Amino acid sequence: MSVQPSGASGSVNIASYAKPGDLLSIGFDMAAKKMQSYKVNSYVEKPKDDDVTLNVTFGRLTDGTSYPQEVVLDVPAKSIRVKVTNSGYKKAGA
Repeated sequence: MSVQPSGASGSVNIASYAKPGDLLSIGFDMAAKKMQSYKVNSYVEKPKDDDVTLNVTFGRLTDGTSYPQEVVLDVPAKSIRVKVTNSGYKKAGA
């Protein structure tokens, strides 16, 4: 595990968390004390042959609530890319 501060942001990285060579990285906005991103680099059976990446970027509502603004799942060996974008949130009844 390693921590990498970088100005107003930083990340916690956990190498080989489930399989040898994979990586989990959680990015933080240090000033707001909120999660900014969540990234996973792993594989199904063989490293490099069937890599899988998941990148989640968090947005923030005006009241400070965090939500997954963009989620991207990539499986290059299978030519698969799934991208989900969340937007347009507003207070109920407004």
